[in-house]
This record gives sequence, C-alpha cells and structure tokens, in this order.
Amino acid sequence: MKRQGGAALIVVLGIVAISTMIGLASMQSSQIDEKMAGNYKLATRTALFTESAATALIPEVRAGASAVTLPSNIDMDQDGFQSFAAKTENDGGKSCLIEAADDMTAAACYIEVPEGEEFQDRKAGNYIVAWSAISRGSKPFVGQPLVIEVDGSMGGNDDVLSGCEEVMVNG
Repeated sequence: MKRQGGAALIVVLGIVAISTMIGLASMQSSQIDEKMAGNYKLATRTALFTESAATALIPEVRAGASAVTLPSNIDMDQDGFQSFAAKTENDGGKSCLIEAADDMTAAACYIEVPEGEEFQDRKAGNYIVAWSAISRGSKPFVGQPLVIEVDGSMGGNDDVLSGCEEVMVNG
C-alpha cells in the first residue's frame, strides 16, 4: 500500500472549512434580509395607517373645521405631535383626531402654519398632517409624517386638495 501522508485528510478539511464559511455567510445574509423585510413591513403599515388617519380628517375639514394654529417655532417629533393632537381633540376641537388599532396609534390635525413660520419644511398655509407609530416594546417604530397641503376651505367643488411631497392634484 502506498503511503499518502494524509493529503486527502487535509484536502477534505479544507473543503469542509470553506463550505462552513459559505454556510455561515448565507445565514448571516438571510438574517439581514429578514430584518430588512420586517422593517419594510413596519414602514408600510405605519404609512397606510397614517394615510387612513389623514383621510378620516378630510370630512371634518370639508364640514368647516377650523385649522389649528401651531405655536411659534415648533419643531416636534411624533410624540410631541400626538400630544398636541390629543390636547386639541380633548379641548373639543374637530380639527384633530387620534386613532388607535391594535399596536398602532396615529394622530392627524388640520393645521395652519402662520406667515413667517415653518413646519416640516412647509411654509405658511393650511395642511392636514398625520403621523403614526407602532408599539414595539420599549422602542416604538415611528413612521414618516404625511403632510397634505389644503388649498381653500375644501367646502365646495372649486377647492383643491393638493398632494404631498410637492405633487399637485387638481380637479
């Protein structure tokens, strides 16, 4: 019998090591993909719930609800906006509403940004603003605010609801 000196063992161990590294890299990539898909799902859920809250406020605006003037130099986060909306709603204002479903909460307000002020990079004017979050233990997932420009009082057919993010919807 010829003596091989263990060359086959070294080759097999090398192949096993390379296969293990490829398998571990694939598992790590799958975990990252799963987290990205979960974050996408949360972002989509918050966006849809935010849109739902904004849409629920449109009949109040059409019925003649007054826009709430934001305090000067306000730069609030989602919690601050929800507190502002809850206080306005509790004071009997029909220009703000809070919606909750399962693990989600959303606030929507019909606001007026005074001349010379800004809110979410929007200049003076009337806007429907909605913002939502999903409860996830100690750290909620907060969506992006939805800002819809309102041109006119929306009381008649001539008024226009303008789109968000610089998109204008006319008709």
